[in-house]
Amino acid sequence: MIFITEKKLERQLALLQLASQLTGATVFIAWLYPGLKLTSFADLAVTSDSNGLLPVTTYGDSLEKTFNTKPSHLTVNLVAELVQGGTELFRSCDSLAIYRADEKDWLACTIYHEGMCLVKDNTLLPQLIAQGFSATEEAPSWW
Repeated sequence: MIFITEKKLERQLALLQLASQLTGATVFIAWLYPGLKLTSFADLAVTSDSNGLLPVTTYGDSLEKTFNTKPSHLTVNLVAELVQGGTELFRSCDSLAIYRADEKDWLACTIYHEGMCLVKDNTLLPQLIAQGFSATEEAPSWW
């Protein structure tokens, strides 16, 4: 696992874009906080059906249903929409994640309110560092 501490939303989304470009993981989902009942988020439809995709965070003790956006492609326009809706993102989203089309587990994610990005493919570490991300395979002490 690669850990990237990054407080700025724009940089977190840039990391997701870079990981997407490097791996072909283009399926995007925004995971909402349990119990939050929105019909849309950042112009994406919200559903309780994750299509079998695994969430970043599980809430084992919560009786509230977890909702997510329907899978979409991570595009430049979507990133711009997410940046503009930063306040809504902070209030509504637990995490943002990208997936490869043929896999159920996320490849990279950002947990905006924690200022943390995670990438599961350790081979990407040199490319992330080369692009100016403070990436390491060691979790921060507070994590």
